[in-house]
Amino acid sequence: MKSENSRLLLGLGIGALVGVAVGYLMTQEHRQKLKEHLQGVGHGIKDGAQSVFSKVKASAERTGSKFAEKTGEWVDDAGEKAKTVADDLSQKADDFRQYMDERAAFDEQQHAQHAENFRKDIGNQRDRKKQADK
Repeated sequence: MKSENSRLLLGLGIGALVGVAVGYLMTQEHRQKLKEHLQGVGHGIKDGAQSVFSKVKASAERTGSKFAEKTGEWVDDAGEKAKTVADDLSQKADDFRQYMDERAAFDEQQHAQHAENFRKDIGNQRDRKKQADK
């Protein structure tokens, strides 16, 4: 029974507190203060959200700028490497072309020498045949 009485008294106490709070808030002056307070809280939340958004936006812009800068560096590096490879290939092609030109000139000299030797051999053969026919 004691438990039921204490519960009843607790319920009545809580009910009385809620009643006083409602009565307090029902007056025009207190309602206006509560409204202003809640509006202030709402503006504070709005300002805080805008501040966070601004910070996130600025951070994203900085990150984007850094990424764009780094991308530019990568592109420049790739361009330099491509230029180096192209220059190297061009030099190798020039070296090969020069080698082939030298080889062709050497082969042409060899061919001319063989042709001259062949003409001499044919001439010698004719001379021998003429002397053998005499």
